[in-house]
Amino acid sequence: MDYSLFTYNSDTLCVFVLVYVDDIIITGSDSQTVHYFIDQLQNVFPIKDLGELSFFLGVEALRNQAGLHL
Repeated sequence: MDYSLFTYNSDTLCVFVLVYVDDIIITGSDSQTVHYFIDQLQNVFPIKDLGELSFFLGVEALRNQAGLHL
């Protein structure tokens, strides 16, 4: 297996990047920072943004007011 979780934490901000082979989840505490990070990745690598998380590695992700459920 080749998977990794990268994190960035400061007093006011967290960003998480989960990489498994060629699948990536990017999330964080500030949507502007997440979008900026994605833009920076697109400047270096060809990536396709599939939008909101719905499936990852065969696991369904459902979002509602209570949070994210797998």
